[in-house]
Amino acid sequence: MSEQFEQLLPAEKNHQNEVSTSEQTEVTPPAEINAPTSTFTEVEKQSAVIRSILWSGTEMGGDLVVRLDGEADIQLLGQDTTSVSIAFEDVQLETDLPNISGPLIDRIDVFRDNSRTELMLTTKVDSQFAFRVQHTPTTMILGVLPQESTTQPSAEFKTKPEPVVEQKPQQPKPLVKTQVTETTASVAAKTKPAEPIKKTQRVVSDQEANLQARKLIQKGQLDRALEILQKRIKAEPEKSPAARGYLATLQLSAGMGRDAKLLLQESLQIHPDDLALRKLQSRLLLTEGNAAQSLVLLQQSLPEVGKDPEYHELLATAHQQQGQYEAAAKIYYSLLQHQNNTPRWWVGMAYSLELDKRYGEALMAYRSAVHIPGITASLKTYAEQRVKALSGR
Repeated sequence: MSEQFEQLLPAEKNHQNEVSTSEQTEVTPPAEINAPTSTFTEVEKQSAVIRSILWSGTEMGGDLVVRLDGEADIQLLGQDTTSVSIAFEDVQLETDLPNISGPLIDRIDVFRDNSRTELMLTTKVDSQFAFRVQHTPTTMILGVLPQESTTQPSAEFKTKPEPVVEQKPQQPKPLVKTQVTETTASVAAKTKPAEPIKKTQRVVSDQEANLQARKLIQKGQLDRALEILQKRIKAEPEKSPAARGYLATLQLSAGMGRDAKLLLQESLQIHPDDLALRKLQSRLLLTEGNAAQSLVLLQQSLPEVGKDPEYHELLATAHQQQGQYEAAAKIYYSLLQHQNNTPRWWVGMAYSLELDKRYGEALMAYRSAVHIPGITASLKTYAEQRVKALSGR
């Protein structure tokens, strides 16, 4: 490829095999190389893994700590006075359960249901549970506190006599009444049942909200997915780039273009270096015919071709819409140097070269595209038509 198209780099125009004016005006961009309205490519989310489950505590209480390798949707399923259940969505268990002995914890059980892993902790006495999740790395912490002490008073404390000297016989009733009142209040404070833990106490992370919304979309629940993403953004406006990008994508697909446009403008002010948000904004601008502003946005900082080919394809499309065909051809050329078996990049380069009146090079590029295995029928038909037109037959 580099030998055939090395003249692209010095940008010397080749006008051999020129075609008639009527043939030039019939050239239209193939849909597969000029589709700014396409959405993000879905990336399959790999399951997270539970790496360790540790218990740190005594008979007076403690923490059950579960550490994961990767992001996960972690939810409190339910609880009563002696047990609590936690669900880990799309999570694999790759560790042993801790061996706990003592007067507080009875047992820990793990159940597997399709893609869900459920962990149940059971205590020997009535207890209170505090559930929270930390990130980087993802860690679930379950605090356990017995409602009453599991230790018994010592015999010495039980038999220790009360001082008699200070007691006045003429005031036995007030003294006894005060002691009973204080003891009753103390017991009531200790045995007061804890209120059930609500799931809303924990802020769902950016990736968790995104994952929940995608699952709801698969079930056709668009309104619920939008609600989850909007709640996530409202909870932490400056820490939700993934939720912002997916919400804007859903809004565009649902015909809520104005809402998506406002959201993207705000999001890029908060996350100016987020490439996913920048690509989505660029697609929206290209759809509106604003290729000039799209170019300005995309050229702020370019990722490496190998790390984000989609970004460079968008840049080539923006150059094409601006009539900058030589610049577009060079971008496709750099993409093909990275991976030369992608048919749409060959056709994209050929189309740019043809519009730049470099017909000989365009003809070779079209021919190269036709012979690549896996080319779609529509793209192959388009390339064959252009080969016929440029060959003069």
